[in-house]
Amino acid sequence: MFKIISLALVLVLSINVAMAGVFLESYLGYALNGKVEKKESATATASKWKYSSLGYGGRLGLQLKGFILGGSYEMMSYKWKGVDPKTTGINDEDQKLDGTTYGGFLGYVFNMGLVLRGGYVYHEMKKKDDKGPYDSSDKYIGYGIAGALGLVILKNLAFYVEYRKYVDETIKIGGTKYKLDDGRKVDMSDIFVSLAIPIGGPSKGGK
Repeated sequence: MFKIISLALVLVLSINVAMAGVFLESYLGYALNGKVEKKESATATASKWKYSSLGYGGRLGLQLKGFILGGSYEMMSYKWKGVDPKTTGINDEDQKLDGTTYGGFLGYVFNMGLVLRGGYVYHEMKKKDDKGPYDSSDKYIGYGIAGALGLVILKNLAFYVEYRKYVDETIKIGGTKYKLDDGRKVDMSDIFVSLAIPIGGPSKGGK
């Protein structure tokens, strides 16, 4: 609930920060071709899942001419579906998780409205069920990188296609963090397609 309230406050405050050079984008999108791999050990065969998930969030940034930089926040709801199970054990079960990412981005907006953007984020997933190797409320924690190609269609409408890759190397159980070493880290990737509503930019070529 706190995360939802925080996002709502950012959206409300954006009305007051829509000044020259400062912009906010709220967006809604869908993750396609999501892939997950996780091993029980460095020598074990990887368990694999796939997912497609709805996500939403916002970016608050600053534009100087064509250059843009700022911070982002996003929430997603994952449902991992087992792919080609290697065992009949718990590691191949379908799982539900809530995801959160926040971090920074840097990019450029060309005169024709084309946007190139890259970013680095903190990534966290909270389990919603007791399936798989961990229980409800346990958290995967890691980092991610992203690269996006977008187009400013109208003054208050933009379209983005983004490739994201996450590596979660820590599990948090009951307030205690454990390193997922020995090859047990979680590798994830997806293609995120979204529509954004910019307020104050980013504008074409910094105009």
